[in-house]
Amino acid sequence: MNRVASDELMDILSRVFILREYAELLGSESSFVQQYAPLIEDIPSSEGKLLVLKKLVETFPNEPHYWGHLGRFYGIERRQDKEALAAIDRAIELDGKNNVFYHIKGMTLRRQVLDIMEDCKSQGELSSEKLEYIKRLVEEAGEQFERSRALARPEEKHGYVSHIQLLIRAVDFGFVMFKNTSRAAFLVSPQSTWYRDLLETAESLLEDLKRKQEGWELDLYTNRCQMDLSELYGDYARLLEGWNNLLGRKDVYQPLVRRQIARAYLIRKNRSWDDLTPHELDRIEELMGQNIEEDVTDYRSIRMWFQAVRRIEMYSIETAIERLSYWKANYESIDATFYLYILYTLQAIDGSVLASSRASDLINECSKMARPLANRHNSIEWFGKGSGMKRILHYKQLLDVWEEEFEKGKELALLDGRISRIFGPEAGEIELSSGLRAFFVPGRGYKGRTYVRSLDENKPVKFCLAFSYDGLVAWAVRDA
Repeated sequence: MNRVASDELMDILSRVFILREYAELLGSESSFVQQYAPLIEDIPSSEGKLLVLKKLVETFPNEPHYWGHLGRFYGIERRQDKEALAAIDRAIELDGKNNVFYHIKGMTLRRQVLDIMEDCKSQGELSSEKLEYIKRLVEEAGEQFERSRALARPEEKHGYVSHIQLLIRAVDFGFVMFKNTSRAAFLVSPQSTWYRDLLETAESLLEDLKRKQEGWELDLYTNRCQMDLSELYGDYARLLEGWNNLLGRKDVYQPLVRRQIARAYLIRKNRSWDDLTPHELDRIEELMGQNIEEDVTDYRSIRMWFQAVRRIEMYSIETAIERLSYWKANYESIDATFYLYILYTLQAIDGSVLASSRASDLINECSKMARPLANRHNSIEWFGKGSGMKRILHYKQLLDVWEEEFEKGKELALLDGRISRIFGPEAGEIELSSGLRAFFVPGRGYKGRTYVRSLDENKPVKFCLAFSYDGLVAWAVRDA
């Protein structure tokens, strides 16, 4: 009985004194965001709020959330870094598997380093000692955000957003302090090496964050990060010239520069792979190919290389499979598995029995990996006309033309199959000639056509094929 009462009491205290959803803060330090529970917010003085939070941890010293909340208060409102980190470390000691506490620690370190940067800018001075201290704090904050991401639910974004925001501010700080004539000039200068590393990390985090939202519009925070990152580059033509001039220099890490050149091409086209010219795609393929030859496990370069070559006429599917296999073998990446299953599906459609078996295994594996993902059912890629990898069409290429495509098929191909199973109006399977199976909705066929269990099983049909993390999906199903 006492145990139940104790649990109820703790729940009431949590509702009264702490925010139940830290995600509401999403990296914000703005005074316009409600930082604390209403009861705490209503206390007029900072000292009064602090007394209440300290009393909570004194009364319940083994409750990690109270320590975490106290740490946030010390760090964000009081600017008492030593006390803040001590409280947060105590929360982590009590519960080291809660991603929120690592995020709070990262935010505390982030606030600390941003304050130092602002002081340096106002004074117009940056000593080598102060720069090293700033670098250490940025790295330490990044480590905490990384730990938070590792423990967070797949749909949680704050560990990405907060980290990207910090890296953007750090790169912008470097530009201001080193007083270069332009952002492009700064990013090719000798003193920008560390800042270019930060830019690389920020871009990589943004790519991971955007993949969590594939098939949807980017949320406000991700879109803001993308816009702010793009603004850091400045004059793309000058930047590309400067970075190309760095190629071949022994004192510069070449793989990083090659990736940054490739990203500059992409960002100049509003980050749209489909808007790149054949020359730009060839250049990216060349640069990323050089990186992969030097390190076959360089997944960042493999990812960019694949996005380029899938849009190049008649590029070898076998070569792409080989390189994506290295990516998959060395990292537990759902994207490597996803695109491998797509490539094997292309070969299976072309008649390869071995590819069909491999595609089936990879589809099952990808589906299992995707179970925690909110966007696992989204049709991200589509099967188009033509040959080779150019048949893979990203859904953004088809926006606003779905009905026209389903009817006339200018870009999308119609495949033949037969209905193998109908579980009900909302779920069924179509078997392709390769033996692979695609999910479809029997109650929503093309132009109102519906398919019924027992009556329409084994019926030959035509359909458009899409690829989701959860497997193959048949759309616009119609009688053959």
